[in-house]
Amino acid sequence: MPYKHFIYIITILTILLSYLTLPGILDQLRSNPQIAYLTAHPDTTFTLFSQCQRKVTDSARCYNVYSAAVALAETHNCTDEGLKLRFRFKQLTQHAADDVIKDQLKKDCPGRDRPDARFPVR
Repeated sequence: MPYKHFIYIITILTILLSYLTLPGILDQLRSNPQIAYLTAHPDTTFTLFSQCQRKVTDSARCYNVYSAAVALAETHNCTDEGLKLRFRFKQLTQHAADDVIKDQLKKDCPGRDRPDARFPVR
């Protein structure tokens, strides 16, 4: 019986501690100032991501650059500039053909496939 109670107490403490500490950890991950800076400066992100693809010198920085690149690729901006930016970063972060990426963007922005709408192509 004491072993069973010990396991219950440990389980309850583990659940309680994870409930108290996990939201704080997730908030820190979501509000990383370096990722916010890189998301606001896409040209810098593109340059650093290209460098990290060739050689990783600082894994934490490359992780932040990758996170910012994915965030830029997944934004829901259907303007011409937004689509160009998304297309550029989807090419970096996804291993897909350009036609596949264009189809994804057309699905995300349904009004953009009209014949008179311009779709940004590199």
